[in-house]
Amino acid sequence: MRNTHGLDLVLLHAQTYFYQAVILLLDHGPDGSYGIILNRPTQYKVSQIKSTVHELLSLFSDNRLFMGGDCGDTAMVVLTHRDDIDGVTQVTEGVYHHNVHGAAAAVAAGTADPSDFRFFAQYAGWAPGQLEEECKSGVWFCTAA
Repeated sequence: MRNTHGLDLVLLHAQTYFYQAVILLLDHGPDGSYGIILNRPTQYKVSQIKSTVHELLSLFSDNRLFMGGDCGDTAMVVLTHRDDIDGVTQVTEGVYHHNVHGAAAAVAAGTADPSDFRFFAQYAGWAPGQLEEECKSGVWFCTAA
């Protein structure tokens, strides 16, 4: 864990829900932490999700949906490897955070391909100080991204 731009991966030791999860921290600071589970693909495609942005998600009909965590029932996190798309925020070298609207705009404009994006339903979250305590007690193991 380092700054508020999440430059570390967090690996889980042994909890049922997070068993063998690899989590990319997207933010870590005095107000708490959040990230996404990178290795939890679902059986669903992004276009199957019914939401207020369903029309935008139809542009990503072949993209697999990943389960990002257990928080934020309606949250959708988008990652890309592309740094040339308007509105992306760098998470770590070669990994950028975006949102559904920005990803859809890039695809609709022809400046990006749907395969340039990975979608995560929900996220993993911790209250202030909670992640540090869990790391100290051996629940999580941290490594540089």
